Amino acid sequence: MDAIGPTISSFLREKLYESVVEAMEPIGFMEVEYSEDEVPYNMGVERIRVDILVEAPFPGEIRLIIPRDLGMEVTGNLHSFDSKEVTTKQLSDLLAEVLNVIAGRFMSKIVSPAIPFKIGLPSLGQNVFLSTQASQATFHFEMEGKPFWVVLVGEGFFR
Repeated sequence: MDAIGPTISSFLREKLYESVVEAMEPIGFMEVEYSEDEVPYNMGVERIRVDILVEAPFPGEIRLIIPRDLGMEVTGNLHSFDSKEVTTKQLSDLLAEVLNVIAGRFMSKIVSPAIPFKIGLPSLGQNVFLSTQASQATFHFEMEGKPFWVVLVGEGFFR
């Protein structure tokens, strides 16, 4: 996983990877791999971005950015039907739930059990990688050779 921005600890990288695998593989029935290479931004690919706010013990945000066709394939796999039959609502609901699971698992792995964490509800965002002044890191993953990304935003992740 190549990070853009602050230095990423191997602990943070490992726990994020574990969380993504634990959330995505059982739902999509496809193997998740992290990519050592950054995937260039392709304006021609329609993406869906799902965001979830971390409210405690520090402010932050976790984003899942996934090409629409890969999201459709994951959703179709879960429901045992062709990806062309997936509705926008099914796709949105599934991706929101996937990010909710990733965020919950990830926060439980990086925050001491003695410290409660709180995350918000996932919401669908625009089809873009947003620029921000806050510290952030982009992690590159693949399922069946198709890229997707998880972005951590906020100083709390990098202390």
